[in-house]
Amino acid sequence: PYRPFWFEEPIPPEDVSAMALVRQRSSIAVASGERLFSRYEFANLIEARAVDIVQPDVQNAGGIAEVRWVAGLAEARYIGYAPHNSGSPVGTAASLQLAAATPNFIIQEVPTNDVPWRDEIVRPPIETLRDGALSIPDRPGLGVALNEAVAAAHPFEDPDRFDDRRSVSPESERLARRVGTTPGKAR
Repeated sequence: PYRPFWFEEPIPPEDVSAMALVRQRSSIAVASGERLFSRYEFANLIEARAVDIVQPDVQNAGGIAEVRWVAGLAEARYIGYAPHNSGSPVGTAASLQLAAATPNFIIQEVPTNDVPWRDEIVRPPIETLRDGALSIPDRPGLGVALNEAVAAAHPFEDPDRFDDRRSVSPESERLARRVGTTPGKAR
C-alpha cells in the first residue's frame, strides 16, 4: 500500500547472482551501487540485469568521468541512474551537473539535517528545493564556490574512526614511558 519507489541494496552488491534473483522476483525496482567504486564493478550488475537503477556516488566512484561511464553503461541497457549522494553540497553540485548530461537520470538524493551549517558551505546554496526540484548550477565549473571560512571553521572529523591517540590506558601509559612520550599525545 505504500508504493515504494525502489528496493535499495536488498543484497550486498558483490553478490550479483543473488541480486539478479531478487530483481527477477520483485515487483519493486531494485537499486544498488552506493558501495561500488568503478565501472568494472557496475558492469557486472548491469550485464547481469541485476538492477533497475544504478546508484554510483561521484565522491566515491572515481569522480565525474567514471560515474558518467557507469551511467552510460546503464543507459545502454535501459537501466536508470539515480546518483547516491551522502556527502557535501559540492558532491550535490557534481551530481547535478551529471544529471543534466545523463539521459537516464531519474532522481537526485540530497542529504538533509546533518549539520546546521550545510547551506553555508557553498555559494550560492544549491540544495534548496523549489517545487520539488533542484536547480542545476549554471556558473563555471561545478557551479558553486566553496566558502573557505565555513570549511575552516568546521574541519573534517570522521565519526567512524576511533583515534586511539586520544585514549589513555595502563598499556598506553607503560608504552609512553618506554618510548619517552606523554600518553594520549601524538609525537
